[in-house]
Amino acid sequence: AALPSVRFALETAVVGLITRSPSALYASALGRGARGSVDVAALVDGEDDAPAFLPNRVVKLKAGVLEPERDAARVRDAVRKHYKVRVDANRRWSREQYEAFLSHLNGAPLDFVEEPPFASSNIPAALDETLTETDWSPAFDEAEVLVAKPALIGLERTLALARLHKRVVASSCFEAGAGLAHVASIGAALADDAQGLGTYAWLAEDPFAFEELLDDGGAAFDVGAGEEALRAFAQRVFERRHHDH
Repeated sequence: AALPSVRFALETAVVGLITRSPSALYASALGRGARGSVDVAALVDGEDDAPAFLPNRVVKLKAGVLEPERDAARVRDAVRKHYKVRVDANRRWSREQYEAFLSHLNGAPLDFVEEPPFASSNIPAALDETLTETDWSPAFDEAEVLVAKPALIGLERTLALARLHKRVVASSCFEAGAGLAHVASIGAALADDAQGLGTYAWLAEDPFAFEELLDDGGAAFDVGAGEEALRAFAQRVFERRHHDH
């Protein structure tokens, strides 16, 4: 089997060849229409508080680096700043640490927690790493959200999960801008949700210039402009290769 990143590159290349609008293709595969704009969930490092000035409505706080009490305080602070908050400890929490985190939330609402060590009745749970480890299990039905990383599980599987589950969120794996634009196109076909595209802010350089396709100060991705930019980018790459040979 091909490496996941290679498979994703091949899948997106094929999609680029057969359609001018990947989002419309993905949406039609799901029997729905694509949105013209996709909200971006900002990504906040495991030691930082969410900045007060982000235009994004949704933030994903990386957790598990600091004490659970401190992570809970970061959530409360972000909620005070009017963000909808997602939490991902990258499976670092033990049961005891997660219990400590929950006990210090003081009722602060969470959009979801990725891969919690146990289910809690009032905290929506999401699956992330589990999607790369097994095809389907009862846990998928029990989870409120599936966080699908097309670069790891492929386009086809992401769409298959979206057919089976009510809430699938697309998320990047620190791809460069062109890969991010494809993840955004998939996001445009999924439920109306902020998608995990915030990694763009961490790219040292991006020849595709993903950031220039965001509006509202970085809160939303313009799907039409993004797909046009993908076609132009592919043309530039092709012409450069042609020229080099």
